[in-house]
Amino acid sequence: TSGYDDWSEFTGTVVYQSASQGYDTTATHVEFASGIQVERKLFDDDQYNIMDRVSRDFAAGIKQTVESQFANVLNNAFTTTTTIDGVSLQHSSPTPWWGDLLKQVRN
Repeated sequence: TSGYDDWSEFTGTVVYQSASQGYDTTATHVEFASGIQVERKLFDDDQYNIMDRVSRDFAAGIKQTVESQFANVLNNAFTTTTTIDGVSLQHSSPTPWWGDLLKQVRN
């Protein structure tokens, strides 16, 4: 939703505003999966706790994946990452609602 006006000074009654529909957006969620296989005998005979390290290192891989996905938003902000108005995150000509917002912030 967007398109709300500035609030009026309160004079005893409340001025109600209506929301207007903003952009239509489709979110496509990506699912990640991976796994490791360990022979039962190796797991049972793990005298030096190597299997603990293996699983800990494997779990660190998902952290790296999540960090990479978040970083891609900023790494591609000038090119391929698009926002709800269909342009890149960092573009040179703001859409009207951003222009209005910038005017309000500057005043």
